[in-house]
Amino acid sequence: MTTPFAKTLEAAAESIPHSVGGALAAGDGELVDSWSTLGEDEWAFLTAHVGILVNHVRCAMHTFHFGDVEWLSVHYAGLDLVIEQLGDKYFLLVASKPPTDLLAVADVVHAAAERMREEML
Repeated sequence: MTTPFAKTLEAAAESIPHSVGGALAAGDGELVDSWSTLGEDEWAFLTAHVGILVNHVRCAMHTFHFGDVEWLSVHYAGLDLVIEQLGDKYFLLVASKPPTDLLAVADVVHAAAERMREEML
């Protein structure tokens, strides 16, 4: 599926060295739009599992009254993820293979998230 967010996703993901994709997803991890070098099913499966991870972290932070998650980074042996919440119902995900400059990626993701927030209005 292609939405008006596709160009923003592709530009963000392609500006990051070793990027494997970007996704706009509903809070449960269901893809709204995406761009990836991975197979379509593999990317959808990864994004769905990131949705589960994000929801667990959000619940934990609310339990301890720290507020909502704004952004999250996860480093695996073969993949780095940067996730930014877009309100209560969506998140933006960018994934890249290490080595990753997580702060630089977070800046790219934040700029893309701001563009998406404006488009959602």
